Amino acid sequence: MKNEAKSPVQRLAVDHHKRVRPGPPVIFLDAEETEFLTPAEMKVLLLVAKGDDNQTIADNLALSLRTVSNRLSMIYEKLRVKNRIQAALYAVKQGWVALE
Repeated sequence: MKNEAKSPVQRLAVDHHKRVRPGPPVIFLDAEETEFLTPAEMKVLLLVAKGDDNQTIADNLALSLRTVSNRLSMIYEKLRVKNRIQAALYAVKQGWVALE
């Protein structure tokens, strides 16, 4: 399929989206409310949505694991989500990541 999710996180996001009842499972903010994500946080979020683990993100961005973990914590707090799957779903819903 052309739009089939490739990464494990993308597959989980698609599966979750198919199973949920009407209404979002997470509180999604308007785009204006998310502009406070820093460019560095956006890079981490996009790699999370792609399905990369923390070590891969650290290697790709030349960061320590602790820095990646700290940025993820800030992302979760700012987006009001609890984990990387919810953060990835948020990025997909906002159109920041296309499910290819």
